[in-house]
Amino acid sequence: MLNGRQPGKLELAIHRKVKSNHKSLGRMNKPTFKYFMQSFIKKPVIVEGIRFNGNSNKAEVEAFVGRELKSELESETAYVAGQGPPMFSLIIETKEGEMKAMPGDWILKEPFPTGDRDFYPCKNEMFQATYQSLSANVKFGTAIEAVKIGKRIARQGWNEKNMFVFLRPADELTPDFIVDKVKSLPQSVKDAVKEKFHGETHYASGDEIKVNFGAYLCLYAADGSIANGWLPSQTDVLAEDWVILD
Repeated sequence: MLNGRQPGKLELAIHRKVKSNHKSLGRMNKPTFKYFMQSFIKKPVIVEGIRFNGNSNKAEVEAFVGRELKSELESETAYVAGQGPPMFSLIIETKEGEMKAMPGDWILKEPFPTGDRDFYPCKNEMFQATYQSLSANVKFGTAIEAVKIGKRIARQGWNEKNMFVFLRPADELTPDFIVDKVKSLPQSVKDAVKEKFHGETHYASGDEIKVNFGAYLCLYAADGSIANGWLPSQTDVLAEDWVILD
């Protein structure tokens, strides 16, 4: 009933169309979650760490974390002649509170670049099951993750020695800097940049417009030359003899 009367055919058709549209919008707005079993692979994460030996390398651990650490005696029997040096644990302050690093544990630096990167202890068994040394051969994916944080990489199988790949990071340069300082660009490119951007300012901040230079891979060759825009071959991508040099 519409206002106490039977609706006409046109009104019924409009009513059904509006109702159908509402249902469609409801289905569109509902989040789609996949609750069934799926398979995942852990993203490559590069961490820095140092192993605590329980006695003689406390200073090295403190230098790594950048602060003095409290210690607790764990083995008094070590003071007995012939029993070796005394063994201590270290107290590591983390965002979750204090954690104890026992002799043989690793102290790792939080891998994600936050403003105040945290340190935390890790049992050697868990460490060995999770991580491998970057001095060992790694796959291309792990090598690329290392390049992204400023490491140099190379392949064991390359015939020429002293070759490595590195990342030239992204940059932002003002048009005036490009025209006056950058020597690697043709004059025609500088003229085009000057014509398009010179004197322009950002609509919100009022700052001078900057030109974005994207990041790219470079190959340092055996003769000391640098090839910009290096591209890996299929053999490079599938190889498992990559090493991180830094």
